[in-house]
Amino acid sequence: TVSVLYWFGMSADAIPRFHFRKGPSTVSGARVQFDAELRRLALQDALYEMPQPSALWDVLTSHANGNAEEVDQLRIGYAGYRAAADTLLGANAFESGHVVLNGAAFAKHEVPGEGAAVVPLFSYLAKKILFLKLRLQLEVGAVGTAVKNVSAVFGEFEPQLSVDDVEQFVCELMPHLRHGRDCPPWFVPYYLAHCSARVFATLDDRRQRVIPLSRFMASDALNELLALYEVDQRDAVRPYPVGCAVEVPQSIVDAVAAGDDPAAVAVDPDGATVNAIVVSHEHDGCEGAVYTIAIGSTQELQNVPRACLYLPTAPDSFESSLPLLSQMADDNGRDPNWFQLLTALKVYSHFCRLDRDNDGVLSEDEMFEYNRRSFTELAIARVFQEHVAEGGGLDYKQFLEFTHVAEYPGIA
Repeated sequence: TVSVLYWFGMSADAIPRFHFRKGPSTVSGARVQFDAELRRLALQDALYEMPQPSALWDVLTSHANGNAEEVDQLRIGYAGYRAAADTLLGANAFESGHVVLNGAAFAKHEVPGEGAAVVPLFSYLAKKILFLKLRLQLEVGAVGTAVKNVSAVFGEFEPQLSVDDVEQFVCELMPHLRHGRDCPPWFVPYYLAHCSARVFATLDDRRQRVIPLSRFMASDALNELLALYEVDQRDAVRPYPVGCAVEVPQSIVDAVAAGDDPAAVAVDPDGATVNAIVVSHEHDGCEGAVYTIAIGSTQELQNVPRACLYLPTAPDSFESSLPLLSQMADDNGRDPNWFQLLTALKVYSHFCRLDRDNDGVLSEDEMFEYNRRSFTELAIARVFQEHVAEGGGLDYKQFLEFTHVAEYPGIA
């Protein structure tokens, strides 16, 4: 090789090193930030154009035919549907082709000669609005951090979601999720970690702790999460059965015992809670109802607001009330949903049972008892060898990942 280079009058240093990567793009960081900010503002404008579900229901029923008291019988014609869209979005909005209220949506539910039933049409439109709002809200947040992604510098804009982004997203959804408001304040970080473990176990193949927004929006995990979503927050609150174990903040117990108004008491997220049993409740036991609860065998408190009662987190109380809580969830025999608060509490209760020394981490001996010794000692030792520092223990987030793989063996 040296002799050939000599005859051509070249040296070894003159050979171009083609394996080096191409240098950075000429697109400046300032221009990328400017474009990202424009995109963020455009997305915010699109958010403002999305109608609220309550306003959508009012305008559909006002243009429908039939008795307003019998909502299942309400039907709306094409002309009424167009008028409803223009009333809600402005004149000629229907003709301009709105992303949700358009002719295609009406055609999916139209029966020739009868129009479309209002209830299923509203349900379809409300879910579509929700889905678009979720994407827009996620993308507004993701755009702000997209410039940190290398692909954005080279002009390939792909918003990425971090673990914090997903947990913040779930946290904002919690008031609309079934049993979301039954979560004790101190347990919220555990529940958010539970949810993000599912998302990243299924979508983060390369273990980079970021996932593309487009992939998240098309995932089964998001569909599973939205299966718990209720448009009206009041529909997300279910009554506690009589005899069910609950937790109530100590500050609320003190206020009720002293005859003070519990609604005026600020609940400390890190404050102590007291275990209690539901004795009775007024009305339907849902939003705005008051409960009578028993604390121990001697103390009984009345007029405790429904909003101040939480699901039990102590393993003994939770497991003893699990049949009643499952009945309360009312899933109609569907497969368990990982995003349910009950599922998160089951996993947490199992972790507490395994953690015999209460040090917050699991040793190999403790982990061997997982699910009645479902795994061999060799398998558990291998898990610790690969994922736990020498001499350390399996923390709760690692336990969540392990549990998810055990419950969903086809996803890893």
